[in-house]
Amino acid sequence: MKYSVIVPIYNVESYLPKCVDSILACNVSDFELLLIDDGSTDCSGMICDTYGQRDNRVKVFHKPNGGVSSARNLGLEHASGEWIMFVDSDDWVSDDFFEISDSSADIIERPYSRVDENGKVISRYCPSSHRIIEGRDELFDFFVNERINVLWNKVIRRSLIADTRFNESVSIGEDFLLYLEILKRVKRYEFSEKGEYFYLHRTGSAMTNMPIDRLVKVVFENMGYVKTILESDEYDDLRNGILCVTYFPLLCLYQKNMSVDSFFKMKEWVSYMASESFSLVPFILKIKVILRNLLLHFR
Repeated sequence: MKYSVIVPIYNVESYLPKCVDSILACNVSDFELLLIDDGSTDCSGMICDTYGQRDNRVKVFHKPNGGVSSARNLGLEHASGEWIMFVDSDDWVSDDFFEISDSSADIIERPYSRVDENGKVISRYCPSSHRIIEGRDELFDFFVNERINVLWNKVIRRSLIADTRFNESVSIGEDFLLYLEILKRVKRYEFSEKGEYFYLHRTGSAMTNMPIDRLVKVVFENMGYVKTILESDEYDDLRNGILCVTYFPLLCLYQKNMSVDSFFKMKEWVSYMASESFSLVPFILKIKVILRNLLLHFR
């Protein structure tokens, strides 16, 4: 089996057929589609079963509701393909999404479009040209300054994931944490102009509706996970680069609404960042981290 496509599903009966039909219409046949019904209470589970009965490429799994990470992990346990793809159940793909031009790559990043519920394209990302990134320095700089955290527009070599699994205790940013785990093993990263992923932008996301105090807590928790994942000395540059570029702006944004406890945690984190390597951090951001550290210690 060449490709395994994992689709976690929870109460998406209105969107699921378009998602599944787009995958089944792709112009290769050597793939398996794993539909993971995560305890849906609408007709999503029945829709999955219908597809499973109709097409032998479709494998259906029903489980109690446990969240998207547990659903994806179940998919990984049963995936047998050489390449892994994660597709969200309200999104869809182009018919050439499986095409791979460089079989030696570890990760292949696809173009994608963000589309609203009326079908209007909000934005589109596409590499200007075919591009290969390899070599530690170039890869680390890309991971810090250019990466797109999501997994859904990527084709990932299964051996790269190996036994790594999503952290089921994380409700926001779980994509990034698994992505970070596997990035440590990447030797060759490809940008492809082939294939396209269509991401449906739905209003009312978890991030936009979350209270500030909870959001700040999530940021601190995820920073802790990043520090643990990259705890080895060989990842010093990568660790602080990601903390500074990804999380420092968020801490500054939320500072005025922080509780006293969160403010002191922020001081600790910014102090930590200011004491670590800045080799991958843009110069202006480096100055901001250092100045913010000084200011925080006068408060």
